[in-house]
Amino acid sequence: MNLEFLKTQEISQLTILNDLKFDNVEEMLKNPPYQLFLSIDELISPSKNSRASKKFEKKIRGPPRPLNDYFIFRKNFEVYIRSQQNAISATNVGNVSRFASCEWKKQPPTVKLFFKFLAEMAKNKHKEMFPGFKYNPKRHKKLSSLSSIPLPPDNYDEIFDQIINHEMLE
Repeated sequence: MNLEFLKTQEISQLTILNDLKFDNVEEMLKNPPYQLFLSIDELISPSKNSRASKKFEKKIRGPPRPLNDYFIFRKNFEVYIRSQQNAISATNVGNVSRFASCEWKKQPPTVKLFFKFLAEMAKNKHKEMFPGFKYNPKRHKKLSSLSSIPLPPDNYDEIFDQIINHEMLE
């Protein structure tokens, strides 16, 4: 992995590294505070399967935006969920997102800082891949109501444990 990006990093990234109590980047990446199921490069690279990436390939739109800390966490979490043999009911995108959201909220600050650091790495890789990129959001008509979006169930922990531990029960 190319670590030259450190030369151009902002002070905030060095603060994150310090807050995580690591002496250097290599140590942190070798011993992350959260189990990773993809390589660092796979986590920080833009997805090739997203709608934005496909529209970019077809030259309909510009390149996809860089991934933020939560989306890198979710990308890693999805690989974990899909690796579970009996997690069939958790494999649709909506369920994966709900579980990832609940897991993200339960993570300690060190894990969130680690993923924030990965997001900064993703941002720098994105700058290298798409040097002239500038995000220009399209304004859409205001949604009438967000009340149709379902909230995660109150018994999330119980449901998640049942899905993950299903193979132990049989």
